[in-house]
Amino acid sequence: KEEGQQEGQEEGHEEGAEAFEGTPSSKSANMAVALTLVGGIAFTMGIFYLVNHPDVDMRMYSWEVVSCTISIFVAVLLFHTFLTVARDFDDEMEQTWPKETTVIHVFSNVILFLGCFLTTHGVIWRIAVKAA
Repeated sequence: KEEGQQEGQEEGHEEGAEAFEGTPSSKSANMAVALTLVGGIAFTMGIFYLVNHPDVDMRMYSWEVVSCTISIFVAVLLFHTFLTVARDFDDEMEQTWPKETTVIHVFSNVILFLGCFLTTHGVIWRIAVKAA
């Protein structure tokens, strides 16, 4: 019994090793993932170098670029969040009041627009008041 079990285990081990090696397409996918990770680390190292550069102007402009990039990223995330909430609200209202969906859809979009518009202008006004 023990010899048969060992042979079966060895065969299973060999089959597992062959399955692990994968197909050529999985090898290229693995290479793509590896290069993406290396590129991400190199980019992060470059950012650290630029924000700690000996030249004060380089540090200032590097931080401005990083700040603008983060601002754009957050703005896109917030936009998609508001859009998802608005669509979920519209879907819920459509199931509740199917005859009045057009009015509710237009009304909810106007409310969403006004909320974003007023919030943006309020923030800009607050920044302008602080700067003056």
